[in-house]
Amino acid sequence: NPWVTRETWGDRQWWGDTGLWAGGQATLVQTGDVVDRYHDDKEMYLFLWALQDHAGKSGGKVILLVGNHELWNLMGFFKD
Repeated sequence: NPWVTRETWGDRQWWGDTGLWAGGQATLVQTGDVVDRYHDDKEMYLFLWALQDHAGKSGGKVILLVGNHELWNLMGFFKD
């Protein structure tokens, strides 16, 4: 949900020692379609990239796959 990232992920008070990541050594696979959702594409990617960094510090992983929406954008097909 983009509102969660917009309103709270920047608030470092609740991050704790592991930062944004609470998954320990787990792997999170985000299966694409991050873009074209609520017009918060940049904020969502900034959040996911920060989550990747924080996960790595705890031995975890965040894997971002390309979905059809990302592929459409790469092909120049933009929808509103």
